[in-house]
Amino acid sequence: MRRLIEIRWNSCEGLVQWVTSQYRLAKVYELTGKPDGAIVCYRQFVDLWGDADSKIPQIELAQRRLEALGS
Repeated sequence: MRRLIEIRWNSCEGLVQWVTSQYRLAKVYELTGKPDGAIVCYRQFVDLWGDADSKIPQIELAQRRLEALGS
């Protein structure tokens, strides 16, 4: 699964989509019973988004999921 997003973004236009793909992949990991993979992706998503200009709802959701998964 991870190989789908291993390709780095090559322009600023694709950056947001690439970062948010970490969140989407985390959800897939959870749905397929792979919490360790979910934790890695949620953490990477939160770290990459950082203090970006706008807060998006997925940041809070990812942080809640990290807590629920024990990370």
